Amino acid sequence: SALAYTGVGIAGALLWGTAQETEDNRYKDFAQQLYLTAGSMSLYHSFRTAVTTRRPVGEFLFLTRYETPPDLIGAPVRLEYLMRTTTWLPLLAASVFFFFFSPDVNFEGMMFSDFFYAGSIGYMTGVSEELVFRGYAMPLAMHYTNSPTQAIGISAALFAGAHGLRFNHFVTSLVFGLYTGWLSQHRDWPLSECIFLHTWWDVLAFLADYSSHQERAVLRIPTLHFRF
Repeated sequence: SALAYTGVGIAGALLWGTAQETEDNRYKDFAQQLYLTAGSMSLYHSFRTAVTTRRPVGEFLFLTRYETPPDLIGAPVRLEYLMRTTTWLPLLAASVFFFFFSPDVNFEGMMFSDFFYAGSIGYMTGVSEELVFRGYAMPLAMHYTNSPTQAIGISAALFAGAHGLRFNHFVTSLVFGLYTGWLSQHRDWPLSECIFLHTWWDVLAFLADYSSHQERAVLRIPTLHFRF
């Protein structure tokens, strides 16, 4: 796993280097997000490995479920999550806000590259950000505060702060972080459903961006600008 994370991280760094020669910001976002995804996978794997050594001494006992890297990477395509109200209802709400409340949405001018970037960047942000904030920060907050509510609040605040202090971005990210934190704890601390929800939320947001030729969708959770 370590070799895989390192390889993906190096690939992202190399792409980032070549991306500086182009004016296509999506290419730069893709390269940066590839690097961040490798870093988040490595961080989460290291954390869960450490958890296994701490559980025998009575720490992190609330983390009773372990999801393997293939489980987490494959979570965005596990369509059975659409059968859960906790998933399809937020995505339905996002679709309404992104597409039906925007008078400029028009898919006719979109190209394959638009769908590729929406899918790939949405996928990587969904995986990486959930690993960092719900898979790493929230359990740590729970460990030190011994309060599920405070753990959700702390991880959501960090999540929102990492997405910038612009009011609409901060508030939307905070609400999203509170919801996915609750969702993870409600399911006994797994991440897969949160990753699925986060991925497709971002995909919808990027498609709304590209279809309306805007740099940002109103309720979009932007790409996380954070380096390991």
